[in-house]
Amino acid sequence: MQTEAVFSRDPKSNRRPKTARGQNRRQDRAKTQAKPRGKPHQAARTRPPSLKKPGNPQRNSQHSRPYLHLIDSGNTFERPHSTFLLPAPYPPTCMRYGMCMDICVSDITELECLRALAAPGTAGSIQSKETQLSIPAGNTYGPTAIKRIRSCGATSPRLHIVLPKDAKRPHIKNIVFHRYIDPKGVEQFIDFGAGVAGLSIEHFYVSICSRLTFIQRLQLGFELCGWYAIVPNPEYEDEVQQGKTAFKTVAAPRPPLATVEKLTNFAQANRHIRGAGIALNALQYVADNARSPEEAKMAIVMRLPYRLGGYNRGPLHMDYLVDGANGLRRCDVYLEIGKVDVEYGSTLHHASAKAMQEDSRRTNELEALGVSVVNITSKELRDPKLFHIAMMRLARIQGRPIHIQIDDFEARRTSLWNALFPKPATTKATDENPTDEKPSNESADASETEEARDEKR
Repeated sequence: MQTEAVFSRDPKSNRRPKTARGQNRRQDRAKTQAKPRGKPHQAARTRPPSLKKPGNPQRNSQHSRPYLHLIDSGNTFERPHSTFLLPAPYPPTCMRYGMCMDICVSDITELECLRALAAPGTAGSIQSKETQLSIPAGNTYGPTAIKRIRSCGATSPRLHIVLPKDAKRPHIKNIVFHRYIDPKGVEQFIDFGAGVAGLSIEHFYVSICSRLTFIQRLQLGFELCGWYAIVPNPEYEDEVQQGKTAFKTVAAPRPPLATVEKLTNFAQANRHIRGAGIALNALQYVADNARSPEEAKMAIVMRLPYRLGGYNRGPLHMDYLVDGANGLRRCDVYLEIGKVDVEYGSTLHHASAKAMQEDSRRTNELEALGVSVVNITSKELRDPKLFHIAMMRLARIQGRPIHIQIDDFEARRTSLWNALFPKPATTKATDENPTDEKPSNESADASETEEARDEKR
């Protein structure tokens, strides 16, 4: 052992050679560096690669390249069916996706845009599409977004816009921001054009129900599922100047936007969305295919239970078709119990001699087919006492008497009539009330102008 130790050292200095000592140190250092830190099962930590600076053009070129043609072409983004105007500068969130995003409206703003598509003189149509939600950021983008929404028919002073659920709410004057809640399934947004989108009809109805009264939920449900829309009255100012009974809205023909089944299925599947429960409570009294707001009000009164001021006449169908001898005959409100057709007769459309002959012939055909007919005029519909007499006759035909065991039924009925047929507001009161937090009862009272003209004539 001693001989082997002397052989490995320098005979003069009795030390190891420098090369051997250096190699041993390098080997020991390599072993120390390769040893993992921490627990044995954890991998060795490695230094992350250096990131490029945010201002590096090589990093941002792949994101900004698709938007160069937007800036060069005057901020116009062309699509196959429409042209969307984009403001400059673009919001930073647009760079996250490979497509242009839209401003999504909701609440009363979306309702006004929907009604604007059915206004007289417009050639708009509702189209669905998939989109990404945009975030109106800053003072430079806010006014441009307001102009785009105004061009789609929004008239309320305050606009309602939906933001992505992970976005921060900006502070822009006259804009109320709402968090977007993902529904179950893929949502098809409504394309209003000009880069403005809206929630689907089902999502929109459920969301707005939390801001409406019970009667307003019923009237909006009949409107969305019916063949009419509530639009501004173009002759309102002239009627006010002439001293006539003026109403701000009238009914315009429009195909149904939804069905009661679709609205109910969406509300049942999306209980996490605010307003789903109260929407289901209202939809049980809503029917499809209403032809006018007056017919919808008549159906509401006959369908609601006694505790809500109605007459509980059982299930009903709007615009029901009966096969007669001379073709199909339409029933305004068809009651299943007793096979009764309740017809609403406005003096404007049923006062002529030709219309009276047609009504008489249709009534005789329905009676021959076993369908009883009950006619209710506009005056009877607006007077709760006269309407009660008509319901007594209807109950006798159905063989289902009216049993009211509520002490304050007349008070509840009066409250229901005041909600369905509000008195028109004066011009002074209208000018002093610029808020839009809740759609007024008058906005849902569409055919009042027509009926007021009938009474004048």
